[in-house]
Amino acid sequence: MTTGAFALCRNPKYTVFGLVLLGKLLIYPNWILLVYLIGGYWLINRQVLLEEQSLMKIYGEEYKQYCNKVRRYL
Repeated sequence: MTTGAFALCRNPKYTVFGLVLLGKLLIYPNWILLVYLIGGYWLINRQVLLEEQSLMKIYGEEYKQYCNKVRRYL
């Protein structure tokens, strides 16, 4: 997909989830939510990298061109 939210970033669902985690931390600042944010970011990034490897194998050069045009996150 290259339209809508996917034209702005390659992983809009993961980006929004990360922003929600950040928002929770800003509203209720405490160390538990900070750990949750750091762990969540690590897991999201790990998943995104795995998905990108898979998409690169499936779509090859076409996906590489898409990656050059659109950022991974915001």
